[in-house]
Amino acid sequence: AQAGKPSAGYPNSDLREEFAKAEKSDDKPNSGYGEKNGSGEGVALGRYQLRKPILKAAGWQDADGNWTAKAKEAGVESDAEFLRNPQAQEQAMSDVMAAIERQADVKPPNRKFSLSEFIGEEFVGKEGGIKITEAGLYGAIHRQGETAVRDYFAKYRALGNQSPVVKRGIGGITPDSAIEPRLRELQGVPYKRITPPKPG
Repeated sequence: AQAGKPSAGYPNSDLREEFAKAEKSDDKPNSGYGEKNGSGEGVALGRYQLRKPILKAAGWQDADGNWTAKAKEAGVESDAEFLRNPQAQEQAMSDVMAAIERQADVKPPNRKFSLSEFIGEEFVGKEGGIKITEAGLYGAIHRQGETAVRDYFAKYRALGNQSPVVKRGIGGITPDSAIEPRLRELQGVPYKRITPPKPG
């Protein structure tokens, strides 16, 4: 991670920096903390372009999209305050990472499969070999959301552990074609879990 960034003192700072690069916010003024794109339910906030569904999963927004007591403890009661507060964004990112870990760990009967079970598998993607790692998997969930990533891996399994992008010849930008670059580009980034893995 880059020294002097607020992310330097937080868990998995290397992955945070890679997220910022992938979101094209790292070279923006104030390291991208003030970036806001989209509107309504599709709004993406700050250096890590966090969207409402993951902020809700992380406990920073409630079901109605209002900032919660957790956010207020960090000095955030509005989108504008969140964008002005790099430390709050880093705190939120820690909770987002923990939420993504929980989403990946969910097992049957609540889901058809656990996303975490794919970690360690290797396959050939459209742009070359991919080893599924925590950083790559969590990066894909951060970018496209749990539902889209589950859909990608359901197709991957149905195709005999082959890339749905390669096998089905998908052209253009689709959730699948956006997921695979995250799996590939982030596969070598170190990651240390924030929450302990569930036994069994």
